[in-house]
Amino acid sequence: MATPSQDLLVYVQSSLSSGKTPDAIRAELKTAGWADADVDAAFGVLSPAPLPVLSPTNHQSRKWLIIAVCFVVVVALVVLIFFIFRKKQPVVTQSIQNSNANVLVTPKNEEVAEDKPSAEKVVIDDFGLILPVVNLSPSANCYLEDGVLNKVVLTSKILPSADSTTWNKQLSGEDKWNQELVDDLLTQNIWPIGLFKDAMKKPRFQMPDFSDVSTVSPEKVQAIKYGSYRNLAKVVALDAISRARKGDVSNGVAEALAIAVYGQRMAVSQIDQIGYVNGLGIKQTGLDALKTIIGLGKLSSGDIKNADSVLYSLEDTGPSLANVFKVSYWIKRNDLNNVFNNPADYYEDELAKKLRDPYFFELPQTINLMGELFRKSIEKTKESCHEFVDESIDQSVIDEVKKMEGENAFGRFYTYQIGYHDAMILNERCTDLALVATVRAALSAAAASAK
Repeated sequence: MATPSQDLLVYVQSSLSSGKTPDAIRAELKTAGWADADVDAAFGVLSPAPLPVLSPTNHQSRKWLIIAVCFVVVVALVVLIFFIFRKKQPVVTQSIQNSNANVLVTPKNEEVAEDKPSAEKVVIDDFGLILPVVNLSPSANCYLEDGVLNKVVLTSKILPSADSTTWNKQLSGEDKWNQELVDDLLTQNIWPIGLFKDAMKKPRFQMPDFSDVSTVSPEKVQAIKYGSYRNLAKVVALDAISRARKGDVSNGVAEALAIAVYGQRMAVSQIDQIGYVNGLGIKQTGLDALKTIIGLGKLSSGDIKNADSVLYSLEDTGPSLANVFKVSYWIKRNDLNNVFNNPADYYEDELAKKLRDPYFFELPQTINLMGELFRKSIEKTKESCHEFVDESIDQSVIDEVKKMEGENAFGRFYTYQIGYHDAMILNERCTDLALVATVRAALSAAAASAK
C-alpha cells in the first residue's frame, strides 16, 4: 500500500472529525487530483478494520475486544506521530477551501533543485476583495446580447471604403459633415439603434460573466465584445447630431446624454478594468456628441438646463472603481492558478520549467502580494485626482525574472506589472472628470450667449 503524506492524513482526519462521510471526502480529493491509491492509504491509516460483533454475555470476549481496540488505537497514534515528525513531502496544487481561508500546498516536482526551500502552507488573505453575486432581471439590465452587437454595420453603400475611422472623423468634426453619408449609415443600423435606445432606458448595467467574479477567467474577458459596444454608441451619437442638425435639437440633446449615462452605468457596474475604460469611452462619445450639438448654437434654455442637470448627476466613478479593482483581483488570481498548474501553456520551455519550481514562483505568496497591491489601489480611489506619471517597468526587475533569480521572482514581476496598469486606470477616472467639467463649461457659455 502507498505511504500517505502528512498533509493528506491531516486533511482526511480533519474532515472525518467535522462529520464528513468517507465518500464525500474521497470525492473532494479525487476532484483535487489525488490518486485513489493515496486516498486509500490515508483511510487505511486513519480507519481501522471493523471488529466482529461479540455477544454481551461473553465476558472473556469483551476483555479481548478492549485489548484489541487499545492496540489499534496505539498503533494508529504511533503511525500518525511518525508522519507528523517525518520530513514534509510536497503535495498537489489544488486548493482546499473552508469558510475562513484558502490553503494552498505546493506540488511534488522532481525537477525542483535539491537546495531550494520548498513553499510552506500559506493562508490566502481575501480581506476587502470579496464581491457579492449580482443577478439583474432582463427588465432592469441594459446589457446587450452579442446578437445585437454583431448586427452593427460600419460600411456605406455611398462610400464603400467607409470604416470606423470615417465615422470618428464625422463625430469629431475633422471631416466636413456629410448628411447623405450619415443617413446611409443610420438606415443600415435601424434595428441595433432601436435596441440600444431601449436598453438606454433601463436603470443598471451588469455583464452576466461578471455576476460571480470568483469564476471569471481571462478567456471570458477576451470574449466580450467591448469594441462593438463602442461602435454602436458612435452610430447612435451620429444619429443624435443628425437630429440636432435637422432641427430636432431637444431629442438630439436627450440622445447624446442617454449615451453618456449608458457609458456611466457600464463603468460603475461590477466589471473588469477593460470594461471600465470602455464604459468611460462610451460616456465620452455621448459627451463629445453633446459638445458638437452645443456648438450648433441652437439649444434652448430648457435644453441647457436639462443637460446640465444630467451632467451633474454623472457622479465621480471613483467609488465604483474600487469594485473594478476587486474584479481584476479575481481575474488575475484565476490567471495565476492557470499559469501555476499549466506553465507550458503560457511560456516557452525554459521559463515554463522554471515556473514549476515553487522557489521561483510561490503561488499563495504571489496571490497575497497581488491582493495587497489591489487594496492599495482601492485606497487611491478615495483620493483626489492627481497627475499620472508614466513609469516604465524597472529593467532590473525584467532582467531578474528572465534569470529567475531570487525567491518568487516571477510573482514579484507579475505584481509589478499590475501596479503599473492600476495607475493608468486611476488616471482614466481623472480624465473622465475633466471631460464632464469641460462640457458643463460649454453649457454655461451657451447659456450666457442665449441671454
